[in-house]
Amino acid sequence: MLLFRVWLFVFLAAPALAATHHVPAGGDLHAALDAAQPGDVVELEPGATYTGNFRLPVKDGTDFIVLRTAGDDLPGPGVRINRAHAPRLAKLQSGNTAPALATTAGAHHWRVELLEFLPNSRGAGDIITLGASSQTQMAQMPFDLVIVRVYVHGDRATGQKR
Repeated sequence: MLLFRVWLFVFLAAPALAATHHVPAGGDLHAALDAAQPGDVVELEPGATYTGNFRLPVKDGTDFIVLRTAGDDLPGPGVRINRAHAPRLAKLQSGNTAPALATTAGAHHWRVELLEFLPNSRGAGDIITLGASSQTQMAQMPFDLVIVRVYVHGDRATGQKR
């Protein structure tokens, strides 16, 4: 009985293991972002384009959720991402003038890395929006967001507003 109680205590006290959510080309990135929990990694297919208006949701906890391109052959810390890396990066693109990536009110502890952000339709609007002018109270403001080693650019012909 004592052994069972010790096992039960260890089992219930053990932290949940982090998961990796692989989103293949054409997969549901919205669902993966919603399902991810603190400590998880959401990996996107290298070279695939995910079109939509994706939002980083609010999650409990202080472990970062990582959104990134899958693979080990990508540039490491300290290496600047540029056009030459684009073929190996997953791409996020808005199909309209709304941001490809935005935050919900109060979103926190997200790390976005090793992605390419393509221009919006007609080069209008913001490509990435962290927070909004409608968020007027501190509890609504996103915090602890890291965006590192990403390639963000406008259209070569039409440019991009921002």
